[in-house]
Amino acid sequence: MCIRDRITGGASATYGADAVAGVVNFVMKDDFEGIEISAGISGYQHNNSNDYIQGLMDAKNFEYPDGSSGIDGVAYNVDVTMGGEFADGNGHATVYATWRKVKEFLQADRDYSSCALSAAGTSCGGSGNAEIPNFYLGAPDDMDFARRWTLDPSSNFVDGASNVYNYAPVNHFMRPDERWTFGAFIDYEINEHARPYMEVSFMRDRTDAQIAESGTFFAEQYDLPYESGLLNDAQRQFLTDTYGIGPGEQFGVYIGKRNVEGGPRANLISHNAFRIVTGVEGSITDNWSYDASFQYGSTTFVSNYVNDFFAPNIREALENVEYDVFQYQGVTPEQAGGLTGVAVLEGITKEYIANAYVTGDLGLTVPSAEDSVQAVIGIESVSYTHLRAHETPEHLVCRLLLEKKKKTTLTARIK
Repeated sequence: MCIRDRITGGASATYGADAVAGVVNFVMKDDFEGIEISAGISGYQHNNSNDYIQGLMDAKNFEYPDGSSGIDGVAYNVDVTMGGEFADGNGHATVYATWRKVKEFLQADRDYSSCALSAAGTSCGGSGNAEIPNFYLGAPDDMDFARRWTLDPSSNFVDGASNVYNYAPVNHFMRPDERWTFGAFIDYEINEHARPYMEVSFMRDRTDAQIAESGTFFAEQYDLPYESGLLNDAQRQFLTDTYGIGPGEQFGVYIGKRNVEGGPRANLISHNAFRIVTGVEGSITDNWSYDASFQYGSTTFVSNYVNDFFAPNIREALENVEYDVFQYQGVTPEQAGGLTGVAVLEGITKEYIANAYVTGDLGLTVPSAEDSVQAVIGIESVSYTHLRAHETPEHLVCRLLLEKKKKTTLTARIK
């Protein structure tokens, strides 16, 4: 790859309507001869010896790595390029392929990222959506948000002000990623007036982002019967003694429960991009030349967000006594598995560009210039479509957004 042009002013006539503030034109090497293969491997190493951060985690009894991390975050790459002439030197073709794969590592693999720091950076904080759940309780129309409760090992309600979850270690520090690219450049000279050319490229990328477990996040109030099978007798007595709620009545609850039983959330992301350019260039006269081309490009993005709590499932499970959130470590992986959903987002963008320009010498000079006046006159038509689809976990809502735009630009530049 080399830099052919760097222009600080507008260059729409040559480079399209978007080139209004300047251009740095990177041109792929399309005259390669022979074959070239390169491969590489890289990684990271860290000494986990941050006494300050480790001290903060010791104060909260959080786990963290110690000593050398070894080599992690390993990345591999292989690149192949081939090129040569054909048709007695009238044509040339260059093809290439690349592959790159990156292995994951988590925030848990570094001491300095193993806890969620407070805003002041002086302590390890965390989320009130904890492994052992937290609750705000009260009568349905008189909730008590001044006190937060959690569970002791006997499933009694106790003060939960200090019960937080360290969500940092589960998140990716470096996501796993794999990318493939393929491409080719082909040109052929029929004569000086006609030199057809073509460029084609394809890229596929896949990465999986791991995110801390989902949670109920105190998102909504659940009104449950005093006699709910989710409660034990001691908890019912607590509701009576603390909030005056008795048999035949309901109690309100906001729940902060982290879905550790169901595992982390994940965002499975993939990109596909395809581009083809075909055109012809050549000389019109000794002083004038032309270039006309058509470009098609398509980019597809797909995001699958999995293992996130789906609010209607939580309410249904509580009403059906299928989510033992009021029992100490009572939630099972089977219960958690029925509470999640999958959201899918897909976007497809297609672009069509047709342009043509002529450039040449006007045969005019000015006294202060050594070169004669040059001119570029071009026309360009750009159109694109964008399709966006979003599907919710219950598979009931699917929204499609289709946008089409087109613009045609006629420009001229004289220098």
